[in-house]
Amino acid sequence: MMVVKEPQEASDVVKAYPPINWSLPGLPPLRAALVGCVIVTAIGGILSSPLFTWASDAVAGTPILQAALS
Repeated sequence: MMVVKEPQEASDVVKAYPPINWSLPGLPPLRAALVGCVIVTAIGGILSSPLFTWASDAVAGTPILQAALS
């Protein structure tokens, strides 16, 4: 409907929305926690590849696995 119809004026309900207030008391700690989680997730994703390669190589060289594959 947004693409097909001609633009219309906003309704009275939308015009009466209260202004957005971004100065909530818990917002800065929440923002810091979210940024920290994103950073930890990104670092974990980057560093996980060498860790999984090391673990795979360690398991592939075990005699029990070699015997099971033979």
